[in-house]
Amino acid sequence: MPVPKHDSPDDLSQEELEHNLQSSTYPSTSNVQAGNLEQLFKIPENQQYTYATFSEAFERYKVKIDLFKWLIGTVGLTVITYIINWGFRDREQGIAELESYNKYASENVVYAENPRNRLLLAEFFASVTPSKKLRDCWKDYLKVVRVQADSFDARLRRSQELVAAKIHFMNRFL
Repeated sequence: MPVPKHDSPDDLSQEELEHNLQSSTYPSTSNVQAGNLEQLFKIPENQQYTYATFSEAFERYKVKIDLFKWLIGTVGLTVITYIINWGFRDREQGIAELESYNKYASENVVYAENPRNRLLLAEFFASVTPSKKLRDCWKDYLKVVRVQADSFDARLRRSQELVAAKIHFMNRFL
């Protein structure tokens, strides 16, 4: 059936509307293929209105989709906000830890001649640091300081033995 050309889409009949929808280049839907437009649109019964409105079923479907989008947006935004907030809190905690380490490290590690002070500090931080990454670093440092402390103790014992031997040697002549 040839479809007559119209100047305005307002004066299309039901058949012309169905034909235009079925021959459209847009992807077709099963409702349009079946020719049951009443499931998507309500054709106005009052002739003073020249436009079609959506059916109640389609309006309910739109409300459900809007609700679903709102839920996804709300939950998604909440989760993203929580993750970002957690990152900031973790970073602030890390900065506070590093500031406290800097205070004690400069006093007991850098300026201490006796490795026993560094050993005590490393043992303390290796056991009480809340961050696993920093705690593992302190445990590694503890191993290094133990070797240094053992070496320092051995040198200290040798120097004390030498001093004791010299004192003993000098006491023999007095």
